[in-house]
Amino acid sequence: MDEDISEYVDSSEEILQAANSGGQRGLNEQATCESIITRFISTLGWNEVDKQRPFRVQMGSQTKEVDYALFLGDEDEPQAFVEAKPEKRPLRGEHLEQLRSYMRQEWVEWGLLTNGRQYQLVRLTPQTDGAPNLRVLVDIGLDELAESYLPDIMSKGAMESGEATDLGDDLQSRMDAIDVLKNEPTILGEAIEGIDLDDDASKVGKRVIETLNQRLVIEAKATQTSNGPQHTFPSMRRETLDGEEDTRVVWMSSRPNGIEFLREHSAWGFVKQPRRDPEMLALYVSSPVQEVKYVGRIEDVIPVREVTGIDDTLRQQNDGKYVVTLSEVVELEDAIPFGEGEANVRGMTYTTLSTLKGASTIDDL
Repeated sequence: MDEDISEYVDSSEEILQAANSGGQRGLNEQATCESIITRFISTLGWNEVDKQRPFRVQMGSQTKEVDYALFLGDEDEPQAFVEAKPEKRPLRGEHLEQLRSYMRQEWVEWGLLTNGRQYQLVRLTPQTDGAPNLRVLVDIGLDELAESYLPDIMSKGAMESGEATDLGDDLQSRMDAIDVLKNEPTILGEAIEGIDLDDDASKVGKRVIETLNQRLVIEAKATQTSNGPQHTFPSMRRETLDGEEDTRVVWMSSRPNGIEFLREHSAWGFVKQPRRDPEMLALYVSSPVQEVKYVGRIEDVIPVREVTGIDDTLRQQNDGKYVVTLSEVVELEDAIPFGEGEANVRGMTYTTLSTLKGASTIDDL
């Protein structure tokens, strides 16, 4: 995916440069869609069958049109809206409100506003009081696209597997934490008072917060490195896994960079407390791997606040959740592929060891 996005960025920059040189005045909306935005959507894995242009939305007595609506399979409800603007026109607040109104009307979780140069990812989430929360999670330029979360969330594979929701939750929780810091810039500035700085603590804190926001949308998906020891797991075929046929197995999803936690701690977190007393845990690794890749025997389920050897910030951010400690972790030689998307890889799913051994795809789980 990253290589495809990088190629898209390079070719789009060439198109935009040509459209604004030699007396050219830039691309209008139709040309922007045809040469830039439709290609981006296709790069994310959506084909012509998945796209509807335009998609009509009934707003009171008026019928409005969204430039693109993205669908999965035969589902009637769109997964995402994409609203396009001309490359030569900067994105404005009124454009964002236009997209938000469409998303509210149809209760579509994801929205993308773009003119080919700038990309704004919007998410709608329901609230307990019934009023939806709409938030811009990513606002970046074309040159920052490959290093951001945006393609990972908007890809068809992420929408199918549920990874888009997991990534959105992660990104939104980080943004919420930064929002808390915004209210206390002086405390943050004082926390780094050992550095020789001319400005007062409040100004220092505000600058740090601005930097955090920039790093969040550009570098959040980068793999975190660790100084801890890394476990290596033996390879094994599923048929040789030890246990009774009805041994209860819980399986859940991890992003590829999450496997580092598994290797460092021989454990998995940070999750809700498993029910049904599972004896084994299977781990599905999301895009681009998209396979159930690791299996281990559950030793204990420990509240995060009682876990030692993890970063204090992680412990505080995940208070109320649990870490599942494991033994006899193996990497499957015959990993279980994603399949047709019938299985839900969000949260926890329960199965048996015999079903795990015999599955052709995760749909069978």
